[in-house]
Order: sequence, then C-alpha cells, then structure tokens
Amino acid sequence: MQSSRKSVTANGVKDSYQSSSAMTASEVQVQPPAFLEKQRWYQCGLHAVNNLLQRPVYAVEDFEAIANEVSAIVPGIRHKACLGLGCYGAEVVCAAVARQGLCVDTLNCKNTDVALRRLSGPNVVGLLLNEVESDRRWWQLWRSQRHWLAAVRRATETNSSAYWWIIDSQNCNGRPQKPLDTRALVSYIVQDMVECVVFIVERRNEL
Repeated sequence: MQSSRKSVTANGVKDSYQSSSAMTASEVQVQPPAFLEKQRWYQCGLHAVNNLLQRPVYAVEDFEAIANEVSAIVPGIRHKACLGLGCYGAEVVCAAVARQGLCVDTLNCKNTDVALRRLSGPNVVGLLLNEVESDRRWWQLWRSQRHWLAAVRRATETNSSAYWWIIDSQNCNGRPQKPLDTRALVSYIVQDMVECVVFIVERRNEL
C-alpha cells in the first residue's frame, strides 16, 4: 500500500536532502522519537496519532467510538470502514487529537514563508500528514485511497532550532530516514508527497 513518489536515493532520501538539511540523530543533538506503532489493516489514522503522541494513547475501540460519535453529528459521510478495519476520516483523527488537549489546524505548505513561521512556533508538537495512495489494487477499491502518517518535532533546549522525523506506520523505504530541518520538511511535503493535506498539531496556550 505504498504511494507512488518521485525518485529517491538508495537511502530513501531524495538527492536534494543529502545536505545539512538531513542529518543523523547524533548530529542533531536532540532525542529522536523512539515509539513506532506499525500498520494493521487500514488503521493508519490511529497509528499516526499514537506515533505523533509517542505512546499508545488510543486503541481501535477508542477510534471506533469516536467515529460513531462523529457520524452522529455529521451524518451521510463515511468516517470509517466496517468491522474495525480502519479508514478513519480526518474528522475522526482530528477529534482524537483534540481530546488530548491539543489544537489541530490545516497548514498550507505551498506558502513556504507562512509554513516556516507556523512550524517554528514554541507550541508545535508535530504534523499529521494525509496523502493519496495511487497504487490500490482492484480488490482495495472499497477503502480510502489516502494514508495517514506523522511528523514528530524535536527542538533544542533553547528552541533555537527544530528537527523533524517522519514516522510511517508502513515503515516505507521511500521516506526520509534521517531527521529534516523545517525547511527540508516543507520541501519534502510539497515536492515528494502526493496531494498531501497537512494538519499542524499544537499545545494550547496557557492563560
């Protein structure tokens, strides 16, 4: 269930990222994410949220309950697949994040200056990315053609710089294997991901 993407190098990173924008964890001097929840069925939305939060906050039963609640509020739209298989819609994924006391908003990465400014904010936790998968087989036409993944942000102690790890529950080789700085992350989303919808996740401002 991997999406078609532009050409990548043997390390899974496009040539343009073989620079100071893509570094090893030791070079970055911040703690990399350690939690990875791998893909089961079509539950990538669930896995992306847990991977973003870096702990198993939600189980399938939780997402099914949230999806049922959302369906009662917004009827007529398919928010999930049957039998707990997944295919969770954006309304369900964003509701799950909001229940953790976090704010979720869309982000237009094609406007580079605005994206860089928002991604540099002190309250940013990470991103949820929802891209098109173009290689579904005929027997998979019933399911969503989109795939969820997370981008986890780690900042230095002074918040002077931040680095991002893209975490895919499918563990695709086509993803960057090294942390990216913010500009490289935006470039990857715009140039290499397929029709990606970006959701920025932030902590709420304390009054």
